Amino acid sequence: MDNKKTIILFFSQIECVSTLKDLLLSKYHVEICESTGDINRIEPDLIITDGGMLKKYIKELEDLKKSQLPITLPILLATPRNDINSASSFLWKVVDDLISIPIEKAEILARIEALLRTRELSVINDENKMAKVVEQLKKSRERFRKSQEISPNGFTILHPVRDDKGQVIDFTWIYENQAIARINGTDPQEVISKKLLELFPEHKDTDIFKAYVHVANTGKTRVFDDVYVGEILSIPTWLRLEIVSMGEDIAIYTQDLTERKKADMALVESEERYRSLFENMNSGFVLFEVVKNKKGIPSDLKIVAANEGFEKTTGLNPKSAIGKNLTKALPGIENDEADWIGRYSKVGRVQVTSATARCFRVC
Repeated sequence: MDNKKTIILFFSQIECVSTLKDLLLSKYHVEICESTGDINRIEPDLIITDGGMLKKYIKELEDLKKSQLPITLPILLATPRNDINSASSFLWKVVDDLISIPIEKAEILARIEALLRTRELSVINDENKMAKVVEQLKKSRERFRKSQEISPNGFTILHPVRDDKGQVIDFTWIYENQAIARINGTDPQEVISKKLLELFPEHKDTDIFKAYVHVANTGKTRVFDDVYVGEILSIPTWLRLEIVSMGEDIAIYTQDLTERKKADMALVESEERYRSLFENMNSGFVLFEVVKNKKGIPSDLKIVAANEGFEKTTGLNPKSAIGKNLTKALPGIENDEADWIGRYSKVGRVQVTSATARCFRVC
């Protein structure tokens, strides 16, 4: 492998560099350039120039050095002894060392080696920094992976697939955690690089897929607080989705609402059965809630629910009675010797059947 360094000779008078070029060719690659454009194409390790080219291209050479930072691009100025003072006004903007001509061959080679070593050390230092950055990135990715693997919520990264016109036509998997894999029935390892619509063709033309495309095109976040995806996954499933942009990719945060939705549906179904039983039972039934005064002492009973049997027993219309306090629905009840309010307030929320309700029937 050729490990020779590349040196550019950047002189205003080309004919003056032949001796220097012959001296350096045995140890280095040597190129003669007449413009900074040529220098950019060659990517040198060192530039040797004279005062004339330095004055003419000082801004371009300064920009070239800055563009390579943090790696050093050394520039060596070779100038006649009588021209050193005139060059000093702009010298150290771009120049790293200076030699006065004529100079001994051994000295110029030593100066060149010193400057090349400076560049080499800057490269090593930059590589060490990059290695640290890469290591930190690996650790960061590992922390991210571990945090996602123990997360109860799903997390997916998808990359948009575009046609020749730039339109999003599909997505490929970049990453998914175990939580979303349990939801969609995929394997987190095997799914990588596969296309979304190949695994879930039912996804096409859904509002969710359209949201994916929207986020990929605009970068604007979309949220579905409660969406049914049973037609996509072929099993009853409800999710909360938050779709966000990740540069060229999109990320989907997923919360599985299925168990909660099933519990809510079971509760509604149970309430419906209870209400049906409640409204169609032959016996009278009323539900009271205890009302307390400012001192926290029970002072009344609020009618919360009552069925038609309660109306037959007491004469009170449930529709007009519900929501009223018992003392308003049955004036004088608070003075009854049976102390209905005191008796039932001891248990908080009170259910009264027709047998008891007859005792405070409106006559």
